[in-house]
Amino acid sequence: DLDGAVWSFGGGLYGRLGHSSEARELVPRRVQGLPRVVAVSAGDSHCVTVDEQGRAWAWGRGAHGRLGLGDGSDRWSPTLVDALSA
Repeated sequence: DLDGAVWSFGGGLYGRLGHSSEARELVPRRVQGLPRVVAVSAGDSHCVTVDEQGRAWAWGRGAHGRLGLGDGSDRWSPTLVDALSA
């Protein structure tokens, strides 16, 4: 939104909504734990954002290293991607 917040809703499988669970959200809910965001990219089962300091944050399905966190684990809440952060 205009304040740099990220909102998500829908199916929460793999933690792809970023709400620390796999629960379904029927209305938009703010993703907690993120600084002011300037860019968002969402896939089918994961999401990556970039904050105003150039740091990347990822969450959701981590299979095949898709989150860039050095492993294949799912993340249910925003996690800093050290390899892409300024």
